Amino acid sequence: MAKCTAVKRLAISVGVLLAVALLLDPRAIIREVQAFSLPWLVLGLAISVLQVLLCAWRWRLTAGLVGVPLRYCYAVAEYYLSLFINQVLPGGVLGDAGRALRHAQQTSKRGNAWRAVIIERASGQLAVGLLTALALVSSPLWHAVLGKSGYFWLAAGAVSVALGVGLIAVVMPERVHLQGWVSALWADIHRGLWHGGVWAWQLASSMLIVFSYALVMLCAARAIGVDLPASVLLALAPPLLLSMLIPLSVAGWGLREGAAASVWAWVGLAPSQGVAVSLAYGVIVLVATLPGLWVALSRRRRATPAGSGCIGPVQTEVKQGVIPTAETPRTRAQGRGQGVDWRHGKAGAARSNQQWRDEQVQSLNHTGFDELRDGYPPAFDQYARVTPRLQVGDDRRR
Repeated sequence: MAKCTAVKRLAISVGVLLAVALLLDPRAIIREVQAFSLPWLVLGLAISVLQVLLCAWRWRLTAGLVGVPLRYCYAVAEYYLSLFINQVLPGGVLGDAGRALRHAQQTSKRGNAWRAVIIERASGQLAVGLLTALALVSSPLWHAVLGKSGYFWLAAGAVSVALGVGLIAVVMPERVHLQGWVSALWADIHRGLWHGGVWAWQLASSMLIVFSYALVMLCAARAIGVDLPASVLLALAPPLLLSMLIPLSVAGWGLREGAAASVWAWVGLAPSQGVAVSLAYGVIVLVATLPGLWVALSRRRRATPAGSGCIGPVQTEVKQGVIPTAETPRTRAQGRGQGVDWRHGKAGAARSNQQWRDEQVQSLNHTGFDELRDGYPPAFDQYARVTPRLQVGDDRRR
């Protein structure tokens, strides 16, 4: 079923792109690329970096408020990985599901980890809708195009969508027996979005992130030589971003280009120019997510989100014969060999002592260092623990 859905979304992206190409003539789209400006491309990529850093900060803030704290470096790496997966796989949410799953595996509050990602993504999508509404209301370009009747129908459509979403939120949980999960979600929304003055930080960060999307689109337009005023491009960008939220394509490809052609034609501009800007924007976004590929190849999933320090190879300490590990079924056997005092052996029992020592070292190697090699996360938790020492005398060895 999942494979069939992915194929359908890929087919939608390809189909819409082909339809746009056939309707507008690919040569007209290519002619809109009048130049290629490397400085604008670099500026767009730099804005994308700041964008990811701010997204990771918002996720870390939300996760901490709902009781599943993250290290910032971990959040940045995971966010890059999720963005890259969202760009190359259909649906646009598989990357976010992956980072929620990996975070949930590192904490006992797995539901909170999932809900932190849901809340963080939902706040960003609401910000896209809010910025679109602000652009439509404040831009003279849209005032001239829509008129009073246009604003009336847009308002009616927005109210209908809001009522539909509210109805689904009320009815669906009762039918699929998710009342408990929805109650927990509402409690986490209160803690993560509305508690105290955190709503201001959430709103400000989400609006800055969405505005950075529009700035990247402005850089994409300038990079290919489009000389429309910045105010016009920033007013046209939010509807394109809104179209990318529809989970029916691969990273918004196809739907974004179709929306660009429609919006540009609606305001009296060349549709081919809008498609060219949209394609350039898509390329910049894809290139900006390539660090996520490096994260995947470097197996960053071995790092744990909680604790101190940045992501990287986990630092383990072997001190006084004790290897600190979590108490798990796989590592419980380590306790037998931790902190063993070897000073009480005699020469007469050297052979039996050596055999017993080899068994203890083998136990440590098989249960401890194999854990480190296989990336078993609980073995990396650095909790304070007291390990009893075994005093082994001559009479016991005999």
